Amino acid sequence: RRQRQMCIRDSDNSVLLPEALGLSGTGRDCLYCYQNLVHALIRDALYPETCQGLYGLALLLERGILYQTAVAPALWRQLKLPLSDVAADRLQLVFGPTPSPRAWLVQGVLSMLGQPLGVGQGNNPTCQSVRAISMWSFNAPDYLLHLIDQVGHFDGMLMHFEGASINSAELPVDLTRAVPIDSDPVSNLLVPHLDRIYLQMGRLCADRGEDPH
Repeated sequence: RRQRQMCIRDSDNSVLLPEALGLSGTGRDCLYCYQNLVHALIRDALYPETCQGLYGLALLLERGILYQTAVAPALWRQLKLPLSDVAADRLQLVFGPTPSPRAWLVQGVLSMLGQPLGVGQGNNPTCQSVRAISMWSFNAPDYLLHLIDQVGHFDGMLMHFEGASINSAELPVDLTRAVPIDSDPVSNLLVPHLDRIYLQMGRLCADRGEDPH
């Protein structure tokens, strides 16, 4: 097991890495096409504390989503994302100071993109937020990464609804809804902002005489 961990952390061990991750032909091809990115993800985000990200990385490669035009550049941006104090403090509160909040977030991204249908509702305030995260992870991973960048750096999320802009940073916080501190790193950051936007959409549709849900 120790040798397996060492070969994963060693970015020069290109021969053993596919074996350590248990990749099929599809995953190996994706790894070899994006070796620099994969090695950077391993080097910057995967530690004993974030080892769940290894499984996510392997499944991400098996999905072949790095071949989608915008995904690889978005992951490079994720690695360099300067987290706001609010985002860093929230992640550190839940997952601890070691490794860094950015490493925890990237681990969460790898797990989310590797297992897009494995996002559990858990104690998240609304099922809608979880469905949205799962849907974007499966069908629009670059858009999900864009949202993570917004919340991680600006502590706000901008969306458009029926031609109008909705900025979660400008919406009131529903104090009856607890921050999902027992969820994965991505949900931990995104769900509060998605909830605010979803509630605002409900307010905008409240007078239509039908179920806005």
